[in-house]
Amino acid sequence: GAHHPLFQVGMVPQNMARAELDMHGLQATPDATDFGTAKLDLFFNLGETHAADGTPAGIEGDIEYASDLFDARTVARMAERLLRLLAAVADDPARPVS
Repeated sequence: GAHHPLFQVGMVPQNMARAELDMHGLQATPDATDFGTAKLDLFFNLGETHAADGTPAGIEGDIEYASDLFDARTVARMAERLLRLLAAVADDPARPVS
């Protein structure tokens, strides 16, 4: 199959404060768009969530994948492994990932 010329897997941690946009009375809100096709073979898009008072409330995200290379069950298992890794890091931040 065809591959992206630079890399096949991407991960984007969306951890910046949400920008405020003042357009003189016009309101705009971000909206995720699903184009129905993966831009890479495998793409992890993760973002921090916050409570109403601004305190961290976790991470949520999604995974895009090329369906000719991966099936939903395989990607779900990858997500479960990533969650286990993140939980282990949160439990012991000084522990080497290796």
